[in-house]
Amino acid sequence: MKLSEVIAKYSSQDEFISVLKSEVIKLGTENSDFIYNPGFIGSCSYSGPAYRFEFDDELCDYVQIVVGPECKGCIFGQAMQNMGWDNEEEMPYFGSISTVLLNHGFHDKEIRVFQEVQSNQDSGASWGEAIKQLLEV
Repeated sequence: MKLSEVIAKYSSQDEFISVLKSEVIKLGTENSDFIYNPGFIGSCSYSGPAYRFEFDDELCDYVQIVVGPECKGCIFGQAMQNMGWDNEEEMPYFGSISTVLLNHGFHDKEIRVFQEVQSNQDSGASWGEAIKQLLEV
């Protein structure tokens, strides 16, 4: 299911944001010690572990190197998968959660705290630490 179809399942953008927030809090609470990007050396993926690109001299090209633990994706990727998102063409997107949601018509003020959570996660914080701002909103 495309993300736009997942969003359309809800009666409003506010309801979607509320469910997404609940899913992220649930993941962060149930997996509070999980560190998606250990050592702050990788980039976020909505559909898999953190990674980085390194140049391979033999291939004369960049290759993707997994640097995080095996998982279904970053905290927002997993939350949106739990909500029904499974479109393989969209999921490899490398942009921030705020960009993803802005591209689907959401407003900056609704999603600013999501960006803080994602930045914390991508900086090497455990999911329990990363969601702290979300618990205060």
